[in-house]
Amino acid sequence: MVTPTTQNNEICLLLPNCNFPARGIMCIVDTFKDLKELIIGLFKQPLKQIVKFITHPFLWSFVFMVICGYWNGIFQVLTQKRFEKWAKTHPQVNDEIVIADVAFDILPQINIILLPEILAAIFIGFTLLRFFVTPYRWVVLRRYFFLQGIIYFIRGLCVFTTILPDPSGRPSTVNTSNIFVEGFLVLLGIHRVECDMMFSGNAASMVICACLWHHYSHKAPIIEFDLLGDTPNSTPYGYPLRMTLIKLIMWTITIGCFILYIANRMHYIADVYIGFVFSLFLFKLYHNYILFCSTRHNFINSFFKWFESDAPDIPAVVKVPMDGISSSDAMAN
Repeated sequence: MVTPTTQNNEICLLLPNCNFPARGIMCIVDTFKDLKELIIGLFKQPLKQIVKFITHPFLWSFVFMVICGYWNGIFQVLTQKRFEKWAKTHPQVNDEIVIADVAFDILPQINIILLPEILAAIFIGFTLLRFFVTPYRWVVLRRYFFLQGIIYFIRGLCVFTTILPDPSGRPSTVNTSNIFVEGFLVLLGIHRVECDMMFSGNAASMVICACLWHHYSHKAPIIEFDLLGDTPNSTPYGYPLRMTLIKLIMWTITIGCFILYIANRMHYIADVYIGFVFSLFLFKLYHNYILFCSTRHNFINSFFKWFESDAPDIPAVVKVPMDGISSSDAMAN
């Protein structure tokens, strides 16, 4: 006969104090010091460092992003091919199709197409560079690459399933008879299509970067400066509590670029909205899910435990096998 027991085999998540102090200009010195150590280690133990690099999540997050970017490029070419086939069977439709949009009625049309493209590129590049000079450098970069890869993957499916023509009237430059080569050219930005407006990849990429500022700028600040309040801007384990000046500036730049895209007739409100909502929820879903990936044992969680193995903001899991004592009691004590 089995004797009943009051023992609780529970687990506790120990939330780490993952906020780093502001280092100012010294953050650049720290970054060069870390890179110097990597280079020295490569010369001293080349085989060990190469194996470490090949098996590191950073490399595979970048590979994943490139593969998904190529997937997105191929589906854009397929979408263009599908659109051209549809246009031939509907000769009554004009070559330049512009769907009615409220923003087009409100915003004056401008023709500086390169302006939002350049601003977006600077914003994304500056964001990644800013976090590269912090202790979160490899964590932020690989998470950005991974999330960007998911965006590419989903975007490819979205633009193919529902065709929405480009309101700017810019013609396609792809050769739809060579899908796989053109996929690379689209990935590199050399060629473009004219009917991939169902999901704004530009908006999605910028929102991911704005979320990086919102989620990490207080975890690894370069300087401590904020005019929006003197209350704590985050919990000790890094959860943001309020808006800061730098976060407000970055969100303003993001929204400003959206307005420029629409004013240039490069996007509709709908595809910007879809890109915004999808990337925002994707970012929040990912950053909440990885906090609990160690609590269950399955293939997906095993992947994320490997992927986030050296991240400083992932809670540690401890078992609490105490007679009659719950995990909440243990944490309280």
